[in-house]
Amino acid sequence: MVTLREPPAQQSPPPAGIPNPDIADIDEESVQSVINPGAMKILQAIAANYPDYIRIDGAWLDELCDAASHQDMTLRSNHHFYLSGGTQSGKSTLAGLIINKIAAKSQSPAIVIGSDPKDDVTRWLCKFSRKFDGMKALRNWITFATDQIDKQKARVSVVGGECQGVPELLFAQDEVDSVFGGGKGLPGMVDADTAFILAGFLELYY
Repeated sequence: MVTLREPPAQQSPPPAGIPNPDIADIDEESVQSVINPGAMKILQAIAANYPDYIRIDGAWLDELCDAASHQDMTLRSNHHFYLSGGTQSGKSTLAGLIINKIAAKSQSPAIVIGSDPKDDVTRWLCKFSRKFDGMKALRNWITFATDQIDKQKARVSVVGGECQGVPELLFAQDEVDSVFGGGKGLPGMVDADTAFILAGFLELYY
C-alpha cells in the first residue's frame, strides 16, 4: 500500500483592503477601524463639546504633572491621583509614567514607595525606593510609609515652606478596591482595621 502525502495547505489570500500581517507594517488607523469602529470620531466630538473635561492630546499629562510638582508649594495641585480601569487596561503603566514625570522634577532624588498586593505581577515603568509585595505586607507598608511621612515633615520644618532641596515623596497603592473592600477589607486577606487605616492614610497623605 502506498500512502500519498497530503497536499500543502492552501492559504487564502487576505480580503481586499486588509494588509497581510506577514509583510505589512501595522496601520493603527486600520486596526482601530476594525476593533472599535468610529471610536476616535466619537471621542473627538465629545472632547469638542467638553474641552474643559476631556482631552485627547498628550499635553494634559504634562500639565497635570507640572501642577503636582511646582517648586512653589502654594501653587501646587493634583496631590492625589486615582486611576480606574479594567484588567490590563494600562493603569499601572500610566501610574508609573506620572511618577517618573514628577520624580524627574524633584529637587533631590525622589523617594518612591509602593504597595502591590499582586506579588510582583504588575509591571511598573517607575523605579521604587522600596516596594511591598503581597497582601501580607500591607501592615509593614503602612508602618514604613508613615515613618517616611514623618521624616518628610521633619525635612520641611528645617528648610521652611518653600521646601528648598526637599525630595518628592510619592506613594503608589495598587489594587485599591480589593485592599479597601468598601472599608470592610478583603475576607481572609485584609482585615477591616487595616483597610480603615489604609483608607485614611492615603486620603490624608497620598
